[in-house]
Amino acid sequence: LQDLLIKTLPDIIGFQEVRSTRAAPDGVRTRHQVSDLAKILPGYQYVFEPAMMFEQGDELHQEGLAIFSRYPILKTDFLKLSRDPHDS
Repeated sequence: LQDLLIKTLPDIIGFQEVRSTRAAPDGVRTRHQVSDLAKILPGYQYVFEPAMMFEQGDELHQEGLAIFSRYPILKTDFLKLSRDPHDS
């Protein structure tokens, strides 16, 4: 993926199911995929918006969308969609 992104240099890149993980007791971030992506995409600005949160063991997970742009991100907003409680 990194080689393709460096070769093509897209103006805007959208990622879904991007995860951020924190250790629940102290809140220390143990993994943040957006930071990993930012390291391989220098010069891009980004915004991350969690779409869902869940606990697994002693960790709190957030998963959502990340948008990277070679142009300045001047404003962000999000719209939460309704959820079907019977959908698992």
